[in-house]
Amino acid sequence: MLRWLALVSMLVACGSSPPPPVYRLDAPGRDTAVRLARRLPPGASSCAVARVAELAERRRQLLRPISSFELFAWDPGSPVLAIAQASRRGVDGRESRRILVHVDDVAEARSWLVDGARVSVKWVEEDPCVGDGRECRRWHARSLDPHTIEIGRGAWSGHEGGIDTTRRCVDLAARRADALEVAIERQGLGVVVDDLGTSFGAPGVDHVVVTSPETLGIRWEEDLELPSELPLEVLEVLLETREDSRSSVIALAAHRESRRTGGGVHTWARIRWEDMELARDDAERMREARALAERARLPIPVDQVDATDRALIERQVALRRARMEQSGPEAAREQAEALRTLLERAAAVHPDDAELVGLLVRALLELGEGEEAASWASRMLEASIGDPEHWRQSRRRALAAVGPEALEDALRSDGLARGRDAELAAEVLVAHAARYDAAEAAWLASRTFARVGPRPAPVRSLTLPSTSFFETLWTAMNVEGLARSLHVVLTTDAPMEPRVLGSAEAPIVSWPEGSRGVRVGASTLTSPDGLHGFGRALTMGLPTDARFELVIAVLPFGGDPRHPDAVLRARGKVGAGGVELEAVAATPNVGLRWETLERYLGRPFDGLEARLFPPPDLELELEADADVERLLERAEDEDAALDCRATGLRVRCQTTPDRDVARRAWRRVVEPWIGRPDRTTTRP
Repeated sequence: MLRWLALVSMLVACGSSPPPPVYRLDAPGRDTAVRLARRLPPGASSCAVARVAELAERRRQLLRPISSFELFAWDPGSPVLAIAQASRRGVDGRESRRILVHVDDVAEARSWLVDGARVSVKWVEEDPCVGDGRECRRWHARSLDPHTIEIGRGAWSGHEGGIDTTRRCVDLAARRADALEVAIERQGLGVVVDDLGTSFGAPGVDHVVVTSPETLGIRWEEDLELPSELPLEVLEVLLETREDSRSSVIALAAHRESRRTGGGVHTWARIRWEDMELARDDAERMREARALAERARLPIPVDQVDATDRALIERQVALRRARMEQSGPEAAREQAEALRTLLERAAAVHPDDAELVGLLVRALLELGEGEEAASWASRMLEASIGDPEHWRQSRRRALAAVGPEALEDALRSDGLARGRDAELAAEVLVAHAARYDAAEAAWLASRTFARVGPRPAPVRSLTLPSTSFFETLWTAMNVEGLARSLHVVLTTDAPMEPRVLGSAEAPIVSWPEGSRGVRVGASTLTSPDGLHGFGRALTMGLPTDARFELVIAVLPFGGDPRHPDAVLRARGKVGAGGVELEAVAATPNVGLRWETLERYLGRPFDGLEARLFPPPDLELELEADADVERLLERAEDEDAALDCRATGLRVRCQTTPDRDVARRAWRRVVEPWIGRPDRTTTRP
């Protein structure tokens, strides 16, 4: 000590100018990292401090996987010598962070932050978080003094209450001067309850991590300080079920120990540099493998595709299709152009490949090249390659994008329409070119089913709710078996706009024909719950007092539409209180008293809500106690679908969410009230 004082005295005595300041190497406050931590704002829920310069640059990257600093501290080329950070989450759940770094040269560090960091950082002169605007939510950095830079994201306005870990970080960093990094985090556990439902509130766990250097590697220490107010058995469950925040440490550790302490658990692990280097190399190989896999999912340039390699072409077509679906309009068109070029090259090499030419026709249509698409379809027809009907329809679909005159000629030559009907069909189908297949099927159905089925017979006073109108008539037909297709043609005296309603599986196509409107739908019976929405879409937008004719036809898959299994025809008008039916007939004869349908089917189905839970209800008001007893007795045979209870003359039945099962069961229950002795059932 005396020699040190003497040295200072000699320096002071030499020369007339004031001497430079002299500091003892062990003087308090020499630790740059601790000084940075003292400048962190209060109110943090987590904080960390690192002495970056204490670790050789070649080893800094090795520390990143187990560090609390995912950015800036341990990145390659980082100019950071020491770093301290504080973070917290606001009431809106968004994270705010403040990071202070010590550097040799602010200008050099600024260049690295703006151009070399792994995240985008904007350099600012003033704090952009005064008003917590948009710029505040971005990473931003500014100089505080010649060697200190503040990096931030999110607003930070003073202490917002709660546990403040900042002061504890400062104390821990000062106490553990040997550490490369220290970190403290307050982790919430959510609401904790015991087996009896007793709540212990939402306690938190203090999570403290210290990383310090050793000769052959690092020593990693973790302290979990558990809340003392929790019972021992709750603490045991938390320790057994918690996920370790540094699972990679456990995997790399050459040695690891854990022990219970008075306030929680202390764990330490020793990790060798060589193991960390192997882990880094493994991670790099994994990244390279992922990059290779990602490149394998990218289409290669069209001019590099070997057009003779059929499998490669299929793969490239699939990749470009996937890219088209994920891209915006402009990028999707670029992919479509490339797809066209690829398929044209492939079709030139494989001219007899019907699948490749079909893909080319599709690509041309997506680009609006109807004439060229039709030309390719005609070539396949002339060469007798593949199914001729498929290529005829492909050609018609392509010509719909060209115009009505071109399509009209094709409809005539293919035998689908004649005379004025061909002209009208072309106009309708061109208007529906985007959904051509559904529109063509609807047009053909409107012509075919108009000539089948019985003549409707007058009925007395039958008004059905518009929401259950279709379901009621469909249930009345009593068609069993699901391997069928359903076709509906609705013609009204009110014009309709050209449009396609319904779903892709059950489209409903509308179009005008002079002063009339036509709406045609097709569906399957394999998803019977969908028929509820199908029926509602069928009558959507019909004006009050509009008169209509309706045909419902059912035929087996692939069956002849001229000979359906069952047909119902009806005539009526749209009234203010529902759909008024004036004439109805069905074949085979379903043996119904049509005037009873409103009470026993229409209104109960109108109240049958489409929901899974609680199960929907069917309700019916009967006329006599004897009717109630009889209905409840019949419902016992349908207990798998109906659970019926009576209150006076009103019966309420809880049903299954499967509407088709509920409808069929209900029809069987009310059969005595709606049927005639000569009733029949249409079976597969």
